[in-house]
Amino acid sequence: MRDRIAGTSQIFLLRGYGMDCSRIKDAIYLFLDNEMGEEVASEFENHLASCPSCARRRDFTTRWLVQVRRRAVRLCAPDSLRQKVLRSLRSNGLERLSP
Repeated sequence: MRDRIAGTSQIFLLRGYGMDCSRIKDAIYLFLDNEMGEEVASEFENHLASCPSCARRRDFTTRWLVQVRRRAVRLCAPDSLRQKVLRSLRSNGLERLSP
C-alpha cells in the first residue's frame, strides 16, 4: 500500500502540475506521514514556504494529528494470536522482525 501511496504522490509532479493550494489540501496527510517521495516533498515544502494559508493548514493538521494519536485507543492482539502468527512465520522460514 505504501508504494501505491508514494507512487500516487509522484503523479503531482510527473504530470507537470507542480504544487498548488488544492494539491496541498489533497496531499497533506501523505506529507505529514512521510509517504511522499523526496522530489514531491520538496515541491510541497517550497509551496508551504511561500503560502501562509497552506502553512497554517499544515500546522493545524499536525496539531490535530498529535491530539488524535494521543487519544486513540491502542489495541494489541491477544498473546495467543501473536504466538500463533509467530509460529506460522517461523514454520514458513520467516524471522520475527521486531519484539
